Amino acid sequence: MIGRLDILSYLCVFLIFFGIFFVIIKAFKDYIHEGRGIYMQDIIREEHSYDPIFPLVWIYRMKGDPAHKVNFYHFHAWYEIVFVHEGNGTFFIDKEWYSMKKGDVYTIAGDVIHKPLPSEPDPYDCSVIIFHPSLIHSHSLGEVFTLLQPFERKSDTTGYRHTLSINELNRCEVLLAEINKELLSGQSGGRHAAMILLHQILLEVNRRQNRKDTSPDMDKLTKSEIWLKEILVYIDDNFLNITLNLNILASQALVSPEHFSRVFKQVTGFSLPAYLGAKRIFKAKELLIQTAHTVSYIADICGYNSVSYFHQTFKKQVGCTPESFRHKYGVEF
Repeated sequence: MIGRLDILSYLCVFLIFFGIFFVIIKAFKDYIHEGRGIYMQDIIREEHSYDPIFPLVWIYRMKGDPAHKVNFYHFHAWYEIVFVHEGNGTFFIDKEWYSMKKGDVYTIAGDVIHKPLPSEPDPYDCSVIIFHPSLIHSHSLGEVFTLLQPFERKSDTTGYRHTLSINELNRCEVLLAEINKELLSGQSGGRHAAMILLHQILLEVNRRQNRKDTSPDMDKLTKSEIWLKEILVYIDDNFLNITLNLNILASQALVSPEHFSRVFKQVTGFSLPAYLGAKRIFKAKELLIQTAHTVSYIADICGYNSVSYFHQTFKKQVGCTPESFRHKYGVEF
């Protein structure tokens, strides 16, 4: 009997130590990943199921869930338009914070980090259209006009938000309901009808007259959000500098590295290495498409000491190798 009790005691002690060891190893792995800028729970490349012949993702009347605290920041190569039907929330886009409200329309081009946050008492109700810009016929027809104009930011004062009047919102909601009906009906010509309606929606947004409230809500930002906005602008100007790190940015913000790291994560929701990594990958994509620079040169100027690590990171975030991406989207020189 004593022998059996001894065996059980040893077994319990072993299980306790094994559990502690497992927790320590997991925490260490998370720390290492975050330090290398690949903690992918922070910023992820959003993926949806779609028909390659019809590159459009349709989400109708989505209700925000305030209880889901760990929402992810995401980006994608397509264009996105978000209509707010009801409710409230906060929308972080690139380096700006917007107060979401009824009648707001957000137009987001590719490779822009963004994340909506629903309010606790009255979460937003919105419709989302994510599409490849090739779906939109935008010939000039003798006019200086393009349906994709709302996705082009001409200056820092022209934000991602467009506020519709009640009449404009009502017209767009009718069009959105018709798109949903066409896509669910399965009738012949449903996709063509949806595209015609999407063109009409973009025309409505383009013709919107009120442009006074497109700027971010600076008066509603906390002190932490205000100095972080300045830091995000500084990062935009310097993120290709390989020496840019936590200590330099903390010094720029006149706070300690510990305080900077804590507030950056608390306010934005993602780590500094993940944010810098995403910005550098976006720049690498741009250079791969628009220049004839070698992959190794692009990796170097985008802040990657190792070409192999650049390949690994690029494939993880974009879904293909730099060479494949250039072959598919790049301009021939």
